[in-house]
Amino acid sequence: MKKDWAVYCPSCFWTGLYAKSIPVTDEELIKMGYHQGDLFHGHRDGNRCPNCGGRDLSYLTIIFGAPDIEEQKARQIADEYRIQTATATMGGVICNPMTAYKADGFIMDPGQVRYEKTTCILFECAPTAAQGLKVVARCDHHNPGDAGFGKPAGEFFEASSLGQLLNFLGIEATQEDRVIAAADHCLSAAYAGLCPGVTAEEVLVMRLPELMKRENVSSESDAMKGIEEALHILNNPPATVLLGGKRVADIRELGNIPFTIEAGVMTGTPYMAKGDKRFPDKVNLSGTKEVVADFLGEVFMVEGRPTYPNGWASQNGLHQPYGDANRGFAGAYDKPQS
Repeated sequence: MKKDWAVYCPSCFWTGLYAKSIPVTDEELIKMGYHQGDLFHGHRDGNRCPNCGGRDLSYLTIIFGAPDIEEQKARQIADEYRIQTATATMGGVICNPMTAYKADGFIMDPGQVRYEKTTCILFECAPTAAQGLKVVARCDHHNPGDAGFGKPAGEFFEASSLGQLLNFLGIEATQEDRVIAAADHCLSAAYAGLCPGVTAEEVLVMRLPELMKRENVSSESDAMKGIEEALHILNNPPATVLLGGKRVADIRELGNIPFTIEAGVMTGTPYMAKGDKRFPDKVNLSGTKEVVADFLGEVFMVEGRPTYPNGWASQNGLHQPYGDANRGFAGAYDKPQS
């Protein structure tokens, strides 16, 4: 059966019809990666939309690393534009934040299909997750060499993984996208009003539902009370350490204190604290560029991965430090992580 197939551009919503008939069956077209129906999602006769220049999405799969608010929004966008999605794995197990950059494969998400001509975008996971697929883009800002690593608050959108994805796809960002991008790339700066076009109030409104869920509180007032209690602890810490010429509240001995992150970044209070209940061996640091730089020390690349052997963290019994001074955060572990 011969059939004329339509095209549809998700970027500008241009629709056109191929005048030529294609000497293959519908079933063969679907196996090749084309979508059956009145509208074809992509451009079979080229890589760009003839109207706006948007990219061909017909064979694209986005491989996601660990879940968070930014990743959830990126998945929502992929679903809206009918882009295939997959999840990174390590040893066949779905990745979490501690394994995303050790990923060695991926699994297609439910209802998704891996086509013969599939290409991929890597979203915050190791390049080895691609399993030999052609990688057309990497959206990341966590490690040296990433497109968004080291970028300041003024460039938060272009630096964020979500912003990189939207820019690559040619999709215009909504205000919600920009708020999520700002909070993910540089949370302290976003609360301080240093991310152009994003307010602290918008950041808090966006983050509160996730914070309430994580800390198991049922109301916004309880969450705000928790933030106030955590701030009181940060202002009266059991110990302090000197980093980057500043006294940093060290509350590690108190264990996991709910809402510590928000208390610190909303007020610009530098702190070092144990990770939340999901990662009890983790240590979080928040502070100025100088504080974080002192904590990490000089970076050395070993087998393609950043290491920080000479900073405060490594010299004081912590393991596998990571972070970005320009983003105002760092972390490490009490015990070596496999």
